[in-house]
Amino acid sequence: MNDRQKRFVAEYLIDLNATQAAIRSGYSQKTANEQGARLLAKARIRQAVDEGQNRTLGKLEITRERVLEEIACLAYSDIADYVREDGTIDWPLIKSLPRQKRVAIQKLIVDTTGGSGDGKRKVVERTRFECASKIQALELLGRHLKLFTDKLEVATDGAVAERLAAGRKRLQCP
Repeated sequence: MNDRQKRFVAEYLIDLNATQAAIRSGYSQKTANEQGARLLAKARIRQAVDEGQNRTLGKLEITRERVLEEIACLAYSDIADYVREDGTIDWPLIKSLPRQKRVAIQKLIVDTTGGSGDGKRKVVERTRFECASKIQALELLGRHLKLFTDKLEVATDGAVAERLAAGRKRLQCP
C-alpha cells in the first residue's frame, strides 16, 4: 500500500465513512465516493481495515459472545427481580443484584414530595424505573438465531424448473 492508501485506512477506521475518509486522505472531493468504494474493494486495504477493526474490538473487549450475552440479559430481564412482594422497590436489593440483572435498568427516577415544617405532612419518596425493551432484545436474538427471516423459501420439484426453461426457450428469437 502506498502512503495515501495507508492514510485512507486510518481515516476510514475513524468513522467508517469511505467517502469522507477518501477526502481526508487527499482524494478529489468530486470522485471521493467512487474512490472510497474502489479502495475498499482492494484486498490489501480491506485486510488492513479488518485488522484495524479487530485491534479496536480487542482493546474494547467486544466479542460476539459478549454482545449476545448482553442482549440476552435485556431480553430475559424480569420486573420481579427489582421489586418486593408488596410491589415497592427495594433499593438495597437493586444495588445487590448481579450485573446481569442491573443492565436491563435504563432509567431511574426518584421524586420526593410532601413534608412540612410542622410535621403534619410526611415526606413521600416515589421511585420509578424503566427497563430496556424486551421486544427489541428478543428480536435481535431471534434474528441472530435465524428464527425470523425476510426471505421466503419455496421448495419445488424439478417440473417447475423444466417448464420455466421451456418457456424461456420459446421466447427466444430464432
